[in-house]
Amino acid sequence: MNDLQILMKKIIDLRDNRLNVDAFQSWVTASRELLSKKIPQGVLLKLKHGDMGKIMSASIGILPSCTKCDQIFGKGEFTSRAEHAACSIAVEKALQNGILVRVNKPAWYKPKPGQLGPDAYYQCSSCGSIWNLVEPERHCNGLWDRIA
Repeated sequence: MNDLQILMKKIIDLRDNRLNVDAFQSWVTASRELLSKKIPQGVLLKLKHGDMGKIMSASIGILPSCTKCDQIFGKGEFTSRAEHAACSIAVEKALQNGILVRVNKPAWYKPKPGQLGPDAYYQCSSCGSIWNLVEPERHCNGLWDRIA
């Protein structure tokens, strides 16, 4: 197993509460020379010094989602309420097909600034990625985004 594969496993263990932040950051610090050759310096700093939210945000670029959850609907803010409705239908189908399971909001997650609507959280039953579906509210049309 190479260093990047070990890092990916450590991130999964951290996300799934099998490893705590201190143990993760100690490993990153001890492995920083090897990791600095494989990941950008800014990402490495977030992994080494960030809180759980920053670590999970930085890990999205390192830990890929699988094709099952990645193809449910396009990531990002919706351009219309109709787009939100289409995403909601796609998420519901993914739930029915066992691709996603509904989970509680992760304790470490802080909504994005300007995120007004209520939200729901889902985890991919294949790769473990965590997704956030935000409902439309006032000027915001909602969003579908991967948070871990």
